[in-house]
Amino acid sequence: MTDCIINIADNKHRFVVGQTLTGTVDLTVPEDVPLSAVQLSFHCMGEVKWIEYPGTPYYLNGFVYYDKYSYLDKEVPVETELKLIPKDKPTSIPFSFVIPKE
Repeated sequence: MTDCIINIADNKHRFVVGQTLTGTVDLTVPEDVPLSAVQLSFHCMGEVKWIEYPGTPYYLNGFVYYDKYSYLDKEVPVETELKLIPKDKPTSIPFSFVIPKE
């Protein structure tokens, strides 16, 4: 059985545009696996919440607005010197990714 654990540095769960997401992918495989490339896929969700305040146009007694949308679905190559993930030996591959503005 293959084990794959993604560890995000500082156990952060929320990031904003321009921040760098860093961490490691820890793999344990049942058989030797030749490695030519590593690629991570990021799927991000944006969340926005705001409250109307008295004096704003169309004030509706403090109505709370909430918006949630997917804004990123991107595959990112990860540079590594590894050529082989050895059988039953935990292997850690570091990564770094900047949250894009678009």
